[in-house]
Parts: sequence; structure tokens; C-alpha cells
Amino acid sequence: MAIKPLSQRKYDWFFVVAFSFFICTSIITDSVNGLADRLDPRSSYAVERYIYDSYARLADPLLIINPPQVKYSAWISAFIWLPLYFFFVIGFYKGWNNIRVPALVYGGALTHGMITYIAEGTLGYWATEGWKTIEGCTKPDTWYYMRANLPYLIVPFLTIIRFWKPNPFGTKD
Repeated sequence: MAIKPLSQRKYDWFFVVAFSFFICTSIITDSVNGLADRLDPRSSYAVERYIYDSYARLADPLLIINPPQVKYSAWISAFIWLPLYFFFVIGFYKGWNNIRVPALVYGGALTHGMITYIAEGTLGYWATEGWKTIEGCTKPDTWYYMRANLPYLIVPFLTIIRFWKPNPFGTKD
């Protein structure tokens, strides 16, 4: 079976779009938490204020507090996953089978990370009681939180499924 062009792999467009979106969020949002000590609603950086006002204070107080687990996870997303996302976009576009192993490692790592982050973000102290101690926070909107975070659980899981078998794009004739 020859390697099919992307135009003949209609479901792979989903991954190209998803990883392109993840490139943007890694650069724009994850870099903020990866480099900041804590989100500040009075920051001189407009993106930090936007994250605080439009998302964190409404749904994700853990992001405001930015404990080491969150900070290092964001740093990994911004500086480790980011180049991998570029590699995945190009690999899906060109049908490179050599993205299989990195995709499986990524899928397992991010699935694990997101399960723990979602559990903490919906059931942990900051989601249930701690939010009351943070300036401007409201009771976290669980549905908003899930809509914002589920893509980072679903896409890696689907990536594992997509790359389960060897030569996911076919073989060269």
C-alpha cells in the first residue's frame, strides 16, 4: 500500500487543524504560565490579563495560583510540545511514518497529564474551596473548564489510536 496524500486521508485533516491550534495555544497561553509565578490581573502583559479575566478567574483558579505542577506542565507545553506540534503538522501533511513513536509517547504523556489536571481542576481544593481566596474569582464554571481542556485530552487519545499500527500512512512503493 503506497503512502496516500493528505487529500485522500480525510480524517488526518482533523489532526493537522488540531495540532495547528495547539501551536497557537502553546505560544500564546502556555508560555505565560510556563514563565510566570502567578497570573496577575494587573499585569502589563495584555495576554496575561486576558487569560486571567476571560478564563482563569471564571473556570480555572489553579491556573491563577500556578503551582509547580501547573507551571512545569505549561512550560513543557510551550517549549517541548511546541516543536513537536510543528513536526506533527508537517508529518501528517507529508505522510511521514517516522512521527509514529513520538506521537505515541506524546499521546500517552499528555493523556496522563490532562487526566490529573482535569481531576485537580474539577475536584481539587482550588476548584472547590480555594477559589474564594483569590481576588475576582467566581465559583469555577465546570462546563467552561471542560470545554477549554477536553481537546487536550481527546486529541492525544485519538493520536494514540491513529498511530497504534505500524506504518500509519502506508509504505513507499
